[in-house]
Amino acid sequence: MYPFTYKWKNENDEIYSEQKNEKLNNKKILGFSKVGSIMYVAPEVVDVTGSEAVSNIPEGSDVTVEDGGELTVDTKNTFAKLIVKEGGKVTLSNTKQLTVTGTFTIETTMAGGKSGQLKGANTNNFIAQAEAYIDITLGDNGNADKWHAFTVPFPVDALNGIFDLNGNKLVNETNYAIMDYHGDIRAQGKYGWKKFRGTLVPGTFYLMTVDGLRTTYRMKMKAGSNVVADNKKDFYKYAASGEGQATDAGWNGIGNPTLAYGQVNVAVQVLDPVHYVYETKNANSCNFIVGTPFFYQAAADGSIEMQSANASAYYAPIRKAVKTTEQIKVSLANENYTDNLFISASEDATNNYQIGKDLVKMTMTNTPIVPQIFGVAYKTQLSMVHAPLVGDRATYTLNLYAPADGEYTISAQQTEDAIVYLTYEGSPIWNITAGEYNCDLQKGNNSGFGLMLVRRAPQVTTDIEGANQSQNGVRKLLINGQLFIEKEGKLFNVTGQRL
Repeated sequence: MYPFTYKWKNENDEIYSEQKNEKLNNKKILGFSKVGSIMYVAPEVVDVTGSEAVSNIPEGSDVTVEDGGELTVDTKNTFAKLIVKEGGKVTLSNTKQLTVTGTFTIETTMAGGKSGQLKGANTNNFIAQAEAYIDITLGDNGNADKWHAFTVPFPVDALNGIFDLNGNKLVNETNYAIMDYHGDIRAQGKYGWKKFRGTLVPGTFYLMTVDGLRTTYRMKMKAGSNVVADNKKDFYKYAASGEGQATDAGWNGIGNPTLAYGQVNVAVQVLDPVHYVYETKNANSCNFIVGTPFFYQAAADGSIEMQSANASAYYAPIRKAVKTTEQIKVSLANENYTDNLFISASEDATNNYQIGKDLVKMTMTNTPIVPQIFGVAYKTQLSMVHAPLVGDRATYTLNLYAPADGEYTISAQQTEDAIVYLTYEGSPIWNITAGEYNCDLQKGNNSGFGLMLVRRAPQVTTDIEGANQSQNGVRKLLINGQLFIEKEGKLFNVTGQRL
């Protein structure tokens, strides 16, 4: 039954692709042309559940890459359809092109922190000739009482390009409404969000409120657009003006513009779609799925590049003439959630807000359902604080928010740079570098707590258990003219009273 030109058709009788003078290989025959030279066949349906190579998949197939499935493009091929489910991955090659003649769909679940991905995709190795969609599953089951954060990997018409999973077009300001962020307005000390009705741009921070009737929204690529976007996003310093303060300058609402997981090498804030609070992620501590937006505060104009999620960046320590400490993570936690504050210090730090070293913590509500730790300075609450280092010491004021009465844990990461003490009403009570501190907090804001960072002298060992200790494990500390004794993380005054 060959040679023939045979064409693949889908259930809607749409022709996807054709191949001349090839064997049919048991394809399902749908019919013949009137003159008999064309045979219509159904595409093979392929589910990729493990590791698979494109060379093993027949041309013209309908391919679905399932959660945990990984498809490697090792040869040029053409698919009739491609769906990449959350947790599925297609790894592309710079020299092997994958073309999808029918619909291409990629899924992302914001609350689950998991999406499909096309790793290594560019405008040459991945071609979507027809319609492309991103299915975005919102956090908190698409709660109608909340704003949901998202971005898109390709342009989408906000008025005409959003559907339910059955293909029904949804109506703007009836089924959903969208806002975008304006850093130039925020720099004036005003509310930065505005109603949005245009074309959604890849890698831009959007908020969407919905009618609560569905959890997943299908967004269609705008006709004439490229399915693969640039992995770089421009940002701007947005100098403070009018009523704006230094803390209001430089705010950019951007996001992951790619079809794969990514990282950035700067500190950003990401909205947790489950707990509805912003998390601060310092350089390379995050893994952005497709569709993830974030805030970045810039001190100067420039661009940010979304790097491959498994790329590793190594920064060699730099010995500086000015005494300084690298960022140290301090955490407040209960059994359900951990929130982080990042502190650092240097001799040349000022008492003014410094973009890139200090960071205002963005909030969505005054009564979050999870614990929050804030550094308090410059009349605002921060998630990053850079303090002056005076006499090898720096101090910080804290606000600890508790969603309910109960026990909470305060801790600090171990570091060779410094030791961090928890203070209360100005006096040190615990070495949280050596061990966590458990305390009871009342519902709401808890003040009085602070931190004292003590920089390690260069000649002192960096072994936390051994630094500055005598043979019986006791450390003497002279702080602000007062002598304290530390043993096993606990602090005592000279009379032996536990602090």
